[in-house]
Amino acid sequence: MRNFLSFILIFLLFVACSDDFTKSQEKPKVVVEGYIENDKLAKVFLTFPFGLNDEIGDETYVNFINSYAKVVITSDSEREVLTFRKDENLLPPYYYSTMLMTGKPGKTYQLQVIFNGDTVTSVTTIPPQATEIDSMWFKDVPNDTAHKDLFVSVKRLSTNGNGNYFKFFTRTQRQTTFFPLAISTYREDTFGEEIIVEMAAGGESFLDTTTSPYFAIGDTVMVKASVVDPVAGEFWRLYDNETGFNNPFSNGSNLPSNIKGGLGVWTGMNSVTKQVIVK
Repeated sequence: MRNFLSFILIFLLFVACSDDFTKSQEKPKVVVEGYIENDKLAKVFLTFPFGLNDEIGDETYVNFINSYAKVVITSDSEREVLTFRKDENLLPPYYYSTMLMTGKPGKTYQLQVIFNGDTVTSVTTIPPQATEIDSMWFKDVPNDTAHKDLFVSVKRLSTNGNGNYFKFFTRTQRQTTFFPLAISTYREDTFGEEIIVEMAAGGESFLDTTTSPYFAIGDTVMVKASVVDPVAGEFWRLYDNETGFNNPFSNGSNLPSNIKGGLGVWTGMNSVTKQVIVK
């Protein structure tokens, strides 16, 4: 199975009934889902908006990929034009990536997408501080001896909450990339003195109803805890609310995008990872 990496893009399928999402537009808006993470290459997915009646699948998805844009990332004196790449393990399998530039904590990154005579822009910052994963432990699952429930405690960055956002991901040995939890993004002031999160296994999209929320005994699980740029963090927190708690057909087009001239989000993250074997 290919891993569904781009979550915004499939979500936007369900808000396609708005006039902004019709294929009849002369210049359809560019949909952006981009990330830059500490010590990692930047990755940017570009698509065209879906229509409610469009058929989406492993083969037809390619029809919505925007493969003709010029994508540029700038930070201080660094500037790189991104390379269009393919990874058959991912869905969508096409994305733009830096080849040299990697994310650095505390730095700000300007994204520019030039397509069809228009320029789409965004700015994000990789937070200067990273959290720490203090501890991880398991609890038994009622009436299930084959799985365990995983919990993680991470270190606070402030004592009174200062607008920090945290985003949590998991990956097992069967997966080639990290997946966010169904409810993955939290403001720091959501918590009390301890930040403890139940690490349900991340599904491959909000449409995934087959993935168990628990981890099988014997699994090797990699947990990622990310401190997220506050503007992008608020986007992802509200996105979680839409897809996790509410009707995904409702207000998705009102998410607070940081993309000027387009749709979606450009996210800076400062991440740490820790591995555990389910016993």
